[in-house]
Amino acid sequence: MKLATLFTSACLFVAAIANPIAQPDPVDLAPDDVPDPSPENVNLHQLMFPPPYNWKPGPSLMAKADSSYGFPETMSSVEFANFMKHQCDRIPTCQSIAGYKRKNSPAPVRLHRNTIQNQRNRITHGSYSTGLTFMFFKEGGGWSGYVFKIKATLGDFVRDNLARESFAFTA
Repeated sequence: MKLATLFTSACLFVAAIANPIAQPDPVDLAPDDVPDPSPENVNLHQLMFPPPYNWKPGPSLMAKADSSYGFPETMSSVEFANFMKHQCDRIPTCQSIAGYKRKNSPAPVRLHRNTIQNQRNRITHGSYSTGLTFMFFKEGGGWSGYVFKIKATLGDFVRDNLARESFAFTA
């Protein structure tokens, strides 16, 4: 009995290999909507900033930014740099990347010139107050990263006291 079961199992196995069931077309693992990495972007080299590492992209470089990214400051500089390199590989126009960690700035301050007293003066004396509001915005801590359409040089970066752990790579 055991020999018959073994023989039957072996015959079914050989039959399954010899006459496979219709198989679907092979699956393409690379989706069509994701462009191939640009050969220029694969070999990015790091721009070496002089210390302290408080550099950020200047206005001329920011004018050529393709996209920007932000992440919490809990991510390490190596993790964020690798993420930015991966983004550059996905964007065909990428020629360089840069990133830095933002320091926390003081809380926002609002200064109003249009006070209740100014409103009273306007009503009682017929004078007109412009009511200007001055606002200083708070930029929280975290990573900022940019993908650029042009090759970056050290001259494209400016120092900023609220930036730290800066990095940049270019083709």
